[in-house]
Amino acid sequence: MRPFILMILFVSIAFGLSALPEHLAVFSINGLRTQTGIQDRMDIVRDLSSQGVEIYHFNPEYIIAGASAAQLNRYPDMTCRRVIALPSASHLWLVMLVDEADRTELPSHGRVLYDLGREVLLQSGLDEVELRAELRGPFVQLDLKPMRIAPHRLEVSPRTPVPGGDGALKESATTAGQATPMQQKRDVFDLVNAVNADSVLWFIQSLQDFQTRYALAPNRLAVATWIKDQFIRLGVTDAVLHEFQWNNTTQYNVVATIPGTHYPNQYIIVGGHHDSIASGSPMTTAPGADDNASGSTAALEMARVIMSQGYQPECSIRFMTFAAEEFGLWGAKNYSQFALNNNIDIKLMINHDMIANSTQPPTNWNVVLIPYDGSEAHNELTHQLTQQYTVLGTLNGPSNYASSDSHPFWQRGFPAVWFFEAEFSPVYHSPEDITANINPAYAAEVIKASVATTARFAGLPYSPQNVVVTDAGNGTSLRVQWVQPDDPFVGEYKVYYRPVGGSFGNPITVTGTIYTISGLTTGQTYEVGVASVSMNGVESFLTIVSGTPNVIPQTPANFRDEPGFGQVRIVWDANLELDVVGYRLYRSLEEGLIGALVNNTMMTATEFTETDIHDHDYRYWTIQAVDADSNVSPYHTQIRTRQMSLNQGILIVDETRNGNGLNPFQPTDAEADTYYQILTEGYNVSHYDTDTQPLLKLCDLGIYSSILWHGNDASEYSYPYQVREELRKYIAAGGNVFISSCFPNRAFANDIGGPVYPIGSFMPTVLGIGNTYYANNTRFRHAQPQGSGFPPLAVDPAKTIASLNYHIINVESIGAAGNAQNIYFYGSDYAGDTTPGSMNGMPVGVYFQTTAAKVITVSFPLYNMTVDSAQNLINYVFNGLFGETYVSGESSDTPPLNIAISANLPNPFSDRTAFSVTLPKAGVPATIGIYNLKGQLVRTLHRGEIKGPATQLEWDGKDNAGQIAASGVYLIKVHAAGQNASRKILLVK
Repeated sequence: MRPFILMILFVSIAFGLSALPEHLAVFSINGLRTQTGIQDRMDIVRDLSSQGVEIYHFNPEYIIAGASAAQLNRYPDMTCRRVIALPSASHLWLVMLVDEADRTELPSHGRVLYDLGREVLLQSGLDEVELRAELRGPFVQLDLKPMRIAPHRLEVSPRTPVPGGDGALKESATTAGQATPMQQKRDVFDLVNAVNADSVLWFIQSLQDFQTRYALAPNRLAVATWIKDQFIRLGVTDAVLHEFQWNNTTQYNVVATIPGTHYPNQYIIVGGHHDSIASGSPMTTAPGADDNASGSTAALEMARVIMSQGYQPECSIRFMTFAAEEFGLWGAKNYSQFALNNNIDIKLMINHDMIANSTQPPTNWNVVLIPYDGSEAHNELTHQLTQQYTVLGTLNGPSNYASSDSHPFWQRGFPAVWFFEAEFSPVYHSPEDITANINPAYAAEVIKASVATTARFAGLPYSPQNVVVTDAGNGTSLRVQWVQPDDPFVGEYKVYYRPVGGSFGNPITVTGTIYTISGLTTGQTYEVGVASVSMNGVESFLTIVSGTPNVIPQTPANFRDEPGFGQVRIVWDANLELDVVGYRLYRSLEEGLIGALVNNTMMTATEFTETDIHDHDYRYWTIQAVDADSNVSPYHTQIRTRQMSLNQGILIVDETRNGNGLNPFQPTDAEADTYYQILTEGYNVSHYDTDTQPLLKLCDLGIYSSILWHGNDASEYSYPYQVREELRKYIAAGGNVFISSCFPNRAFANDIGGPVYPIGSFMPTVLGIGNTYYANNTRFRHAQPQGSGFPPLAVDPAKTIASLNYHIINVESIGAAGNAQNIYFYGSDYAGDTTPGSMNGMPVGVYFQTTAAKVITVSFPLYNMTVDSAQNLINYVFNGLFGETYVSGESSDTPPLNIAISANLPNPFSDRTAFSVTLPKAGVPATIGIYNLKGQLVRTLHRGEIKGPATQLEWDGKDNAGQIAASGVYLIKVHAAGQNASRKILLVK
């Protein structure tokens, strides 16, 4: 066993084999509370898993999860930290810290991926046997399988009778052979009183007498056989060994079953591990009296008591002792997965691990119950029963503790509780863990609590399933509906409700599976609990859900666009209010205006496809829900979109940060724009500045046949990672892409993918990059081509500094994946055996041809190359490979291909400022406005046709309402001829 310090995982997807996501990440629960507004930890976990995130572990502060880049992009760094790419070649361990000395020791055994407080996520080449030899404390391998999460919160019903309580139970006739509550009360008292401390000591001593129960010792079969034979001797004749393979050995769980009288296919698992470990020579000496002969004894003594009393449980009780727990819970992992694979119905797993140490008098005895999220009601009822039937006080340990056999059951979706001693043994994992150092009377008292819990849960009906609360839409009613549990002895249901933060009143008795609660307060959120009631009057746990009665419908959720060729699909989620009759979908040609309904009749579907599109203009969409009384929801935030066509030439995506221009590695926006304008002269080019325009979407990219993406600064890399899924869609649709970026690994893989990227991840499948490498203090001057066509490239001496010997820095090596091609190699004027020249000959350019498109990535800033060499490359790529049309010798009076906004004067300004706008041609309708940095319209300056190619405008610093705008940065935005342009201006009052 292990001292309690760790906690672990959950997910609503079935536990089993699945394709691994791209990244392993750690989420901050407090960060998620701030971002989502969800406060309850389990609700946060449910919300995260509903988005497809695979949750592997969580404690009160952190969640360890697997996710794609698109999923992780929704969360800022303060909330989500990506730790490694998956799959990992090394083992991933969750290590519990016995004391602070363990924390300093861990780096010598592997790479600490994340410090989770009282536990650490460790990546190590050591296997469990090697790690066990190095660590005193507990550890468990992180299962990269999504956990199963209980869909609803359960609570103990206010009217759930507790046998032996305050007289609430009354004798009643037996119904269908079920024990009455009074009979249950007598049964529990008889079982509790039959637990015997001398019998407990005999079992513990007998297990200690094996000298060792170490999982790799040759006597492991003898130990398991002895335990099995004891169950048979006690009268539990259905006792077998459950074999499994671990570390090239056969291991043996012991399984002994008492069948239930009414529910033989429902099981309560009662157990603890029988293996032991100790410092020194565990192959010969590991007595393990407390850890964990005491836990195995709990199963044996409870079997003895139940058989001696002739108790017949309503559901089956399966006593188990587990093998190989000390190396990472392998016995419990094996059996819980077996139970999941074979649809074994486990009502509760009751674990016992280290329950025999106490130096206190009985008046001061306490026991610790380890709570698991999702099993809170089971833990609460166990507290009640322990306090009622024993002298023990109860304490809660750390949530979701992963270091004992209850954890794998909980991980696979089975409810679990765990009994643990309140006074941690000072001889833990030592040869001194013997019966002379335990308290058998204390252990017997803990076993009394467990036998009371087992008997009580054996007669508890299952809670209603799939409980759903729906807003009736009239502002005062909620409809509650559920699925009847598979239990022929459930005769009716109790429905409770309360305002959030309030208390439940008297329940409503319901015989069906649907009920409408009336007389509620509009806008008040209510918690609703539904309990099953057996024919003898015993209530199940409450299944808790919540709802809010409203008059006005909710705004439709998940409103989104899916651009296609010649069409755009608009999609949203259906509203759940009972009285919603349809939706109003609006389309506008101008941002900020609602526009017109797309049809005259009420829309009842949850999608709409626009196909009658004859231009490349953006359209702006919003939606409302409508109920039967013609109440309408608030408008959804507008989304912009347009069709795909891949026929409008080259889009230059300017992702280079606007620098100060003080050195060649921090170009200003104007310097970078001028450079790329020279390189692309003669091509049909449009521009997209990521500093001033909205976050790129597929609709922004999809009309262009090619993309020229440049990120020439070595200071900020978050943007490409945020939009890379849109880039993936664009390339899959057939768009060609050329990328020049410092550190592509940081830009497109968030600096966690290298040195080798997993198959199926973004870098190899979208960019054709299989690996990356970078060494500090290296110098780059030449990009040497390989293969015909690609021209040599050289650093422009005017765009570097003399102290670097006219080289540049921050050039990363990118190596082609198996289906791509290296096209450029690192060159410098330094010898390869020197630090500056140590990357000589490494690849710095990759050409990847997919089935639909061509993708070229170079890991050096094209901006710092000579214009002639860079222009040769651009012409070869865009004209020769991408097929873009190049027109040379254009006359000087050819109108500009794009919108141009002149610098405003004065800038900054306090009163008014003037600027000019030049359009591709005269007579073009245009919209020109001032926007704040949130993208909100402040002032419309012009809407309509502009007669000449250029027009003069000014802004007086006021908004559309005539109010003076606040000081700050604003954007001039122009939309005309299917194009957009913007420029920053500064207002200072």
